[in-house]
Amino acid sequence: MSIEPATGIISILAAPTLAVAQLAELPSTVDPQLIVGAFVLANSGLPLSVIFGQVPVTWVETSNLNEKEALKATLIGLILRFATTWALAVFLTPFLVN
Repeated sequence: MSIEPATGIISILAAPTLAVAQLAELPSTVDPQLIVGAFVLANSGLPLSVIFGQVPVTWVETSNLNEKEALKATLIGLILRFATTWALAVFLTPFLVN
């Protein structure tokens, strides 16, 4: 997926800001594509508490969607976020590294 595993997990499970802080500590031997992917993912603000908690509750209250539809829309957004992260990491990295 072109995301550095440790910072990707921290972005999803804990806090994206913590993951960005840890990117600076990565050794220079790590593939730049993984670092770009982790940076994009962390800056997209992706903790699962938002995906499964805040977004569906907010959408149900402010729209005519029920909880199942709101969760489905949230999961589609999650898939699109990972696809965008992968695409940016793969296609943007050569421009940033050279």
